[in-house]
Amino acid sequence: SLFAISNVIIQSSINSFGKIFLSGVSAAANIEGFQYAMMNSFYQSALNFTGQNVGAKKYDRVRKIYRICILSVVTVGIVTGILGVVFGRPLLSIYITDSQAAIDCGMKRMVWIGLVYFLCGMLEVTTGVLRGMGSSTGPTVISILGTCGFRILWIYTIFEIPRFHTPEVLYSSYGISWIVNIIAQYILYRWIYKKKTKDINKS
Repeated sequence: SLFAISNVIIQSSINSFGKIFLSGVSAAANIEGFQYAMMNSFYQSALNFTGQNVGAKKYDRVRKIYRICILSVVTVGIVTGILGVVFGRPLLSIYITDSQAAIDCGMKRMVWIGLVYFLCGMLEVTTGVLRGMGSSTGPTVISILGTCGFRILWIYTIFEIPRFHTPEVLYSSYGISWIVNIIAQYILYRWIYKKKTKDINKS
């Protein structure tokens, strides 16, 4: 529900740019959905494989799982982001048939968000590893504050400044919030990993 509330606020900001802009953004968001499905698949892999190896107390494999999943999700994210931009106009024309201006607006979103969507994938993988290690509260709190809280704060501060009231500034909140989240989640991952391996060594 908190993510839904933040998305409503972001959507209201998008609506402020008009119907043509909204049409383009909606089409681009549909294409992003395919990209997110790929990112989420690595989250599921990280979660499942981490959980299995934590249960077997093979923590050395957890670090390997994390590295492989991060490398994979970054590769897939960058490739799909570039492909999305290269073939963006034909893809958007599937959804938009009557407005070149709307396609231009959709392309702007695909450039600003699609090209850095691998950051979302990195966040997904880190969260998956944490949950596989048995930590769910920490990642949830970080996600709420780092994603919902940060984006809402961004909209009501930076975005409200007239010269920063642009689609580019709005879209930049996504990449920045992902980076903030990744840093916080990684610090938590390192702390939990050291704690669990220390407990294993003691036993």
